[in-house]
Amino acid sequence: MLRLIKEMDYLHIIFMSTISELLIKSYDRIKVLTFAFLFIVFFLWQTTDPAFAGNLLQNSGFEEGLNSWTVSPATATASATASTKHSGSLGGLLTKLSSSSWAYLSQKITVEPDKYYKFSGWGFLNDASITNIKLRFYWLDASQSKISSNPTEKELAVKGSDFQFMETESTLSPSTAQFADIQTYIYLNKANPVSPAIFDDLLFESVTPTPAPVPPATPAPASTSSPTSTPTPTSIPPTAIPSSIPTVKPSIILADSVSENSISDNENQPEIDLSINNAMETTPTNEPEVLGANSAKTSKPSLPLILIIAGTLLTFAGGVLLAYQEVKAHQVKK
Repeated sequence: MLRLIKEMDYLHIIFMSTISELLIKSYDRIKVLTFAFLFIVFFLWQTTDPAFAGNLLQNSGFEEGLNSWTVSPATATASATASTKHSGSLGGLLTKLSSSSWAYLSQKITVEPDKYYKFSGWGFLNDASITNIKLRFYWLDASQSKISSNPTEKELAVKGSDFQFMETESTLSPSTAQFADIQTYIYLNKANPVSPAIFDDLLFESVTPTPAPVPPATPAPASTSSPTSTPTPTSIPPTAIPSSIPTVKPSIILADSVSENSISDNENQPEIDLSINNAMETTPTNEPEVLGANSAKTSKPSLPLILIIAGTLLTFAGGVLLAYQEVKAHQVKK
């Protein structure tokens, strides 16, 4: 029995040493699998960022300079600048050095008819020489001609020392729309501003329209019963009395007083009804407040640490499994 225990201990030592040797040989394989998994997680994290998921624009953050963007008119000047940007490394600068008036950067993209689209992004406006900046887009037909001369746009005219969020309304594309002309627009009242306009983190996307809130029904005014007229008692003709006794007409006086009260009630009642109706008409209804869904840019989510840990454990387990298979193969060879 003691001999059997010693042999089992010996086999255990051999097995563990073989496992250790194979794990060392498989270390590079485990490392490659781990890095591959981490790369996949990082790629999914970047591509599923809610701020840019479904973005139809190319080079929307100007990280590739002015690639995919066209500058208009020829007198305008545009560049990618690192000095002022909302995020990343670069932002899109647009200005005019020798003349005033308008300028824009544009990009034409393919759209589907009868779908809702929205344009949003961040703009920097902090110079008195710039009247306003805009995010806007036009619908184009199959020949890339404007379907309408009226764009969907969002204007920013208030100066600020930081980037400001801009967002157009969700707009339904016409049935003949095939393209959209996306533009970042500026208007200068004086050439060569000291602080040019900057655009960054632009987003043009297809959206599902949010139904307009239905205001609560206003209760119908309570019915007001019409005043009941007070019957006027019939006056009793006075009885002839000797002239030495004064004539008293209590019934006539009662009739007159009742009639006056009745008339007074009938005149005041419509005024009371009218005031009630007016009060009910002018009573404000508590309509739900609709908040902008993109009042601020969505921040990038934190790296999913749990997935990384789980992936590391899985890849390590895979390496152990590979090592075990090699141990079995080694035993078979023996």
